[in-house]
Amino acid sequence: MNFIFCTHGGQDANTLPRMAKGLKERGLLVLGELSIRGYDSFQLYIEFNYSKGHPDEKDLEEAEKFGQEMVKNYRLVKEGNRLNILPEFKFRFSLLHLSSLWLTKGRVNKHLPKIEVDKEECIKCGKCAEICPSGIIKLNPYPIRKGDCTRCYCCEKICPQGAVVVNWRPTKRLLGTFRTCDRVVRAPFRIFTQHLLL
Repeated sequence: MNFIFCTHGGQDANTLPRMAKGLKERGLLVLGELSIRGYDSFQLYIEFNYSKGHPDEKDLEEAEKFGQEMVKNYRLVKEGNRLNILPEFKFRFSLLHLSSLWLTKGRVNKHLPKIEVDKEECIKCGKCAEICPSGIIKLNPYPIRKGDCTRCYCCEKICPQGAVVVNWRPTKRLLGTFRTCDRVVRAPFRIFTQHLLL
């Protein structure tokens, strides 16, 4: 038996239904799900204040209540086979979800901003290499990437000199258009995408 929990900075992009579907396909029982807004420091989203002030007291109370419910659900299923308590997972229309299906690794590398190093500002401290979750940044003597970059941009955030340079302007303009389109087309395509994504 399992439960699903995710944090997000603005939208969970149907993460819970997708995870539930994958677990059920493996024959696992899903007792419940919870999506909580957390602080998202990703440069592309931070200025929209999706996650400012989160998690707050209400979020933490909801998470605690969810934990108690999962213990209760586990006992009900374990002791009495009460399968009727299990949640239904329905896909919600979201252009963000559609974009996550479209955004393969090749497209990430093509469409997200490139990462460059300003050698005049770089002091070769190695902090970018230390924080890189993929472990692909090496000093030679300046930072270079050897391998597939996931475009997390942690190196840009950690650099004390601002020597890791990323031009976010074109992508932010595109995101602004994307958010407008999401609001405009949400209703007409909701039923269509529910059938498409299931």
